Amino acid sequence: MTSGWEIVCPDGRVRSYPYHNFGDAEFDAQLRTEERCQLWPEPSPIALSQPPCPEGEHTVRPIVFTPPAPPGEA
Repeated sequence: MTSGWEIVCPDGRVRSYPYHNFGDAEFDAQLRTEERCQLWPEPSPIALSQPPCPEGEHTVRPIVFTPPAPPGEA
């Protein structure tokens, strides 16, 4: 299993894809806190699946990427 990082919005939801590098996640979380949650011109599908971010303090938390089950073992 591989570990990574995700940025968590003030409401506890995740609106961006995960990061492999802690420094990148930490930097983007700070940008989202200081400026606005939506960093890119077009929102990602994961952001579109959530209500709008309330804006405010964004944090970083560790996650584990679990590989998909082999065919027939799901």
